[in-house]
Amino acid sequence: MVRVEPRAEAEILWKEVDEGWIRFDTFSGTTLLLSPLARFVLSAIDESAEALSPAQIVELVLAEEGDADPADCFVEVESTLQILSGAELIEPCRL
Repeated sequence: MVRVEPRAEAEILWKEVDEGWIRFDTFSGTTLLLSPLARFVLSAIDESAEALSPAQIVELVLAEEGDADPADCFVEVESTLQILSGAELIEPCRL
């Protein structure tokens, strides 16, 4: 399961560019370039009232991109979750 660690002090600013999405965190001053999938995953996690499993995130992606291959989607979501976790944008949690 994954979730976003909330920071009330932070304001997150987004801008779409050709390469993906730019994310600026006003609290930490960090700027990141994220893929469209990473942006979608962060939004899904942030908008969820409860922690989401990778399989639930894959279901959300497939609902949005119906022609995507489920096996490839799972691999891409897992990879994206690892990258987001490494960047400390999400935090794994156990239920």
